[in-house]
Amino acid sequence: MCFAALSFVGGVVYAALNEDGKEEIAIARGITLEQLNPLLIRGPVELVPGVRREEGRELLALMGKLL
Repeated sequence: MCFAALSFVGGVVYAALNEDGKEEIAIARGITLEQLNPLLIRGPVELVPGVRREEGRELLALMGKLL
């Protein structure tokens, strides 16, 4: 349901990258946009990684999730 909601938005901007966090917090491991986008009714999602990455890393550190 979350990915369907994202298809209405069309894009996601996020700060921290998978390699910034501990292994157990990785989400949707192994799923690619090429696999996901054809399943979305409203159209493809675009991911924009690393925006304000340092701030994202600081948040992960506060939560004890930073490598």
